[in-house]
Amino acid sequence: MSERPGPREGLILLLFTLLALGASVYVVVGAELEARDDPAEKAARGEVDGLDDLSLLRRENLARVLGEVAEGKRPLLLNLRVSATAADVTVRDADGSRKILSFDAGFDSDERDFGVGEDAALAPAAIEAGAPERMARAVARRTGQPVEAVDYVTLAATSSGAPTWYLALDSGPARDRQWVAAMDGSDLRKPGEPSAEQRARARCFERADDSAEVARCIERFDG
Repeated sequence: MSERPGPREGLILLLFTLLALGASVYVVVGAELEARDDPAEKAARGEVDGLDDLSLLRRENLARVLGEVAEGKRPLLLNLRVSATAADVTVRDADGSRKILSFDAGFDSDERDFGVGEDAALAPAAIEAGAPERMARAVARRTGQPVEAVDYVTLAATSSGAPTWYLALDSGPARDRQWVAAMDGSDLRKPGEPSAEQRARARCFERADDSAEVARCIERFDG
């Protein structure tokens, strides 16, 4: 009795090889597409800068970082350093356990120990997430440098008085590379220059003609 004809062994092997090759190509292409669209990978390739949609300097992106800090185990913020591609946040809990949280452009984070302490701290909700973006735009207008020249922006909690934002550029004249601003990103000025409140205080005392006016100045600015 003759055997029923069937596919040759070589043909089966060829089909299996083609299927395996197709699966490998699918996996490789899928991985390449995923890497192409991954925010952290884009940042690593230099495709995130200035105030691009993925930049952590943008209000909505920094707000997400601050939100994750607020919801974490250590919701007290000691200082913040943010650039277009990364945000490093030093945080602690009520007992003083400190960590440094590092976020990438895709909001993935890792943490490392930073000892213990009772440093001055801010609640993330007290930080205006739009301040760095506001500063970056204002500095660009003031200096003529593009927003891509912004290197980083920092903020540190203080034990007295309102904290001050600090912004650094990585290009342009040295005299124009450092800037500070109020908590909401307004009152842009160079380090060492008096703030708007300090200037107003000085004017108030300069214009005071008697002790009653001096007392009003004291109540207004030092009360």
